[in-house]
Amino acid sequence: MRAMGQEEFGITEVKQKIKNFRSTYNQEVQKIKKSKSSGTSPDDVYKPTVKWFDVMDQIMKGSKGCSETGSNLVSKFSHFK
Repeated sequence: MRAMGQEEFGITEVKQKIKNFRSTYNQEVQKIKKSKSSGTSPDDVYKPTVKWFDVMDQIMKGSKGCSETGSNLVSKFSHFK
């Protein structure tokens, strides 16, 4: 795909990108949960610094039947295997 500046950007690379986004998103969600459960004040709760976190959070929470951490997203993309 020359439009993306890469010759070899196909299904395998897209699957890897999705996996990486999901993994990073889930790590950030766990940091938030850990921060909340540690008894810190609401003002001191961990806030993700990943620029795309809010967009991904809306997608993950807006997905039908999606758990809070998005762990079932794998089944939604299983046809890409």
